[in-house]
Amino acid sequence: TFTAGTSTIILSANGATFAGGGLTFNNVSFTFASYSSSNMSITGANTFNTLTLTSPSTNTNTYLFSANQTITTLVCAGGSAIQRLFLASNTLGTQRTLTVGTYSSIADVDFRDIVAAGASSPWSGTRLGDCGNNTSITFPAAKTVYWNSSVGTANWSSTAWATTSGGSPALNNFPLAQDTAIIDDTGLSTGRSITGGVGYNLKTLTSTKTNAWTLSTRPIVYGDVTLTPSMTATASPKTRPRTPSAAMCWSAWAPPRTALTPSALT
Repeated sequence: TFTAGTSTIILSANGATFAGGGLTFNNVSFTFASYSSSNMSITGANTFNTLTLTSPSTNTNTYLFSANQTITTLVCAGGSAIQRLFLASNTLGTQRTLTVGTYSSIADVDFRDIVAAGASSPWSGTRLGDCGNNTSITFPAAKTVYWNSSVGTANWSSTAWATTSGGSPALNNFPLAQDTAIIDDTGLSTGRSITGGVGYNLKTLTSTKTNAWTLSTRPIVYGDVTLTPSMTATASPKTRPRTPSAAMCWSAWAPPRTALTPSALT
């Protein structure tokens, strides 16, 4: 017999899995935040008094659910636009229901295949990202942002995104899962590089640059990717079309390729 009592279970390891076995728990906290990103898992149809999910120092911590969960209080807030959480089903296209009584705040969180239920639903928050197939979660309208940085080599998570070509960058312009990111000649000079970005979600990635540049970043793209012959790609961005049967991951980019639409690829 397992009795949770007033216990608190803390999972502090990178890539931790909480195998609850369908039992009832008091407080469970994921506290790992040391690296730029990590993948955690929760298995079993469990019940929690308080479930606390933590974001990393930068980038995204992913939490995969293999079954529905019942949670009295959910603590689920990222640190900023670039310190994010990603809540998703462990099976692309199969929804998981999170029945939540209350949540302290929901900010800087991406969702995929999640149903918000319970007294707290529908959910809303700040800078929420929509990766598709979610229910009872309100997301901000999709926006288009433009890279604008004078730094020779800058990280995808830099304060380098503007709402107009050549506009003023701001941290909160960072592209979310429903957004379009455009890299053009105005915002990225010849010979410059964009790095990082592992684990961030994005709807559409478009390059219109005519001059040489380097992309060394791996966002997960849910829509279309458009490349240009002038670029050099030294990393492998992932594509995950919103139709589960079409899901794929490019192992490499070999420009010149243009107007690459996942639904048209085999």
